[in-house]
Amino acid sequence: MTSYSSLFLVTLTLTLSGVPGPAAGAPQAPTGAVSPADTATGVPINVELAWPVDGGAQFDVSFGTSAHPPFQSRVSRPSFVLETLSANTTYYWRVNAVRPGGIVTGSVRRFTTGAVTDRAAIYAWPIRIATSVRANHPTPVDLGNWNYTEGMIADALFMIATKTGRDDDIAYVRGYLDRFVAADGALDPKAYPFELYSLDRIRPASALLWMYERTKEEKYLTAAKYVATQLDKQPRTSDGGYWHRSTYPNQMWLDGIYMADVYAVQFAAKTGPPKYFDEAVKQITLIHQHTHDPATGLYYHGWDETRTRPWANKQTGTSPEFWGRAIGWYVMAMADVMDWLPPDHPGHKAVLPIFQALCRSLAKYQDHDTGMWWQIVDKPSAPKNYVETSSTLMFAYGMARGAQRGWLPPEFLAHARRATRGVLNHQVDLLPGNRMDIRGTVQVGSLGGDGGFYDYYVSVPVRTNDQKAVGAFMFLSTALSEIANPAGSSTARGR
Repeated sequence: MTSYSSLFLVTLTLTLSGVPGPAAGAPQAPTGAVSPADTATGVPINVELAWPVDGGAQFDVSFGTSAHPPFQSRVSRPSFVLETLSANTTYYWRVNAVRPGGIVTGSVRRFTTGAVTDRAAIYAWPIRIATSVRANHPTPVDLGNWNYTEGMIADALFMIATKTGRDDDIAYVRGYLDRFVAADGALDPKAYPFELYSLDRIRPASALLWMYERTKEEKYLTAAKYVATQLDKQPRTSDGGYWHRSTYPNQMWLDGIYMADVYAVQFAAKTGPPKYFDEAVKQITLIHQHTHDPATGLYYHGWDETRTRPWANKQTGTSPEFWGRAIGWYVMAMADVMDWLPPDHPGHKAVLPIFQALCRSLAKYQDHDTGMWWQIVDKPSAPKNYVETSSTLMFAYGMARGAQRGWLPPEFLAHARRATRGVLNHQVDLLPGNRMDIRGTVQVGSLGGDGGFYDYYVSVPVRTNDQKAVGAFMFLSTALSEIANPAGSSTARGR
């Protein structure tokens, strides 16, 4: 048998066309050889599959812990990037060549991973994406403004730093916060215009809680408490649902559940007021009542109580499309809210069945060839529709977290891993310096202006390294790393 060094680490190098190769010092397979070799042992937990080039062919890759590994994705390159695997585990894989004349079935191969105690190996992907964030945004000013995308990145950077000892990243997050928080805890009113009542502006406040916990500096807690008062004063629909923003009156958007209610439960858990637990559950269940479609099990992007917006259904008030990222925000929100709710809080019984039913519905729409999800989830064959990266990562995060916590059956972890592998092999370029680019993320999706309709959603530009996808990958890769190797990682709920 071939034995591989357990010292494979995070720094993968580029081969042709952006396909990653083995780290410097790792065993090198001959050009065109199968790697890992069949029956190899001691294989690193961060490894990619490689096989001989077959000119003009595509490849159907199957992979898993079963001797009959399940199909994962169709790729055009003779390699397949994997998320961090479990130590001391045997994996099976097969590659079928897809030629113009038909499919040539390959043989099933296997390898066994070695032991690992190095947290740099366990958290290889979170470290890589954190490194990429810092490379793309070298200073806290470069990260951006006080808004939800920057807040998501700051939150995730802090989380990864605490798990991996990257103290410089914590200093970076502190530099970001200190741009907006005065010595007395006052928040810059230009960055955080309170009376705009934008739920999007709540999301950065999570980092205030972690920084206070880390430093015990009162200014961070003062600022965090101030942001929480927006939850009390937010304009509401007649049944108590938060308006998404003062300039979007009488409207609830799925996006806002993640922006406001994850912070609400974190604030309650860290500072004590139980009303914010209750409020988060209320908002989740209200938007379920208003935007859920029983026929598909999916959720419309938004709801207008007055039914006067151009996109609003005159009978129901809902917008017309199932936009992937909006649903992704909702999935992530429910997973995180349940993670922070006290175990005996009655909100679990209200949120859990909504979460479970949505994940079951989403599984039906996962794309066969890529393992990803579509920009408009239920219309894969519609003109200009495409598989979209950020929503795929968000769905995968919710399913992975749900399986980890026992809220979902184990097959949903398989869905999450397959989606992650789809993104890694269709939308990620690995770069020198332990960095990565994430492609294929729609820039924005709004119900303001001319938004809300199909043609709008599929015409918005698609970007590389959009912070929505980057942030989602940070949370997802951390969760998958800890699921794969719980003994060597921090798997506690919350923080």
